[in-house]
Amino acid sequence: MLGSRIDSDIPPKLVAALEANVSVPPRLRQEIMSLSLQNREQIENLAASIVRHISLFAGTENILPILTKLDQATSGVLSLVPRDDKMRVDNEASLVLARRAAITLAAKLGFGPVERTKVATAVSELARNIVMYAKVGEIRLSVVTNAKIGLAIEARDNGPGIPDIDKVLSGGFRSKTGLGMGLRGVKNIAQEFTVQSAPGQGTRVRAVFYLNMR
Repeated sequence: MLGSRIDSDIPPKLVAALEANVSVPPRLRQEIMSLSLQNREQIENLAASIVRHISLFAGTENILPILTKLDQATSGVLSLVPRDDKMRVDNEASLVLARRAAITLAAKLGFGPVERTKVATAVSELARNIVMYAKVGEIRLSVVTNAKIGLAIEARDNGPGIPDIDKVLSGGFRSKTGLGMGLRGVKNIAQEFTVQSAPGQGTRVRAVFYLNMR
């Protein structure tokens, strides 16, 4: 969740703080001024719009510094600065929470609806694999701020492991419950994908999604 409350003076404060760093076009100004906590999707879309606007007109290197100023100006109500997160995964409810956290963080990084859906899909598949095969593990979400803005998803568990990763990822292996389907799907939609696993040694999967500014 991007914030726990929206005071009536938050939108104008947000506009003023943003204008101190970049010009604010009418469309973005209207989006900010119509902010409502009751609409989670609206808040996430606004966060993404702000990040993309800053990137286009102030440069990627200025996204985090400007977002920090926006949070300071609005007393941190919206929590616009993206931060790393880590969640224990051990049941269906925790899977849902991990998916929601990933969508929110992706929005704070400027990801549009389609990109957020890919991120959510990856987290769902990786978390579901943990619950099905390892019973317990964790999902880590990390902000990537090198040459590009991105979101790294790491799934870790100490479960039974995968005996032949290459065979699973190539589609040459099917378990009764479909082991590998989720991994192949995540690999196909991520910009970067690595997996480490061995029998009795658990599994580590890392998938990275980068912000597409086109």
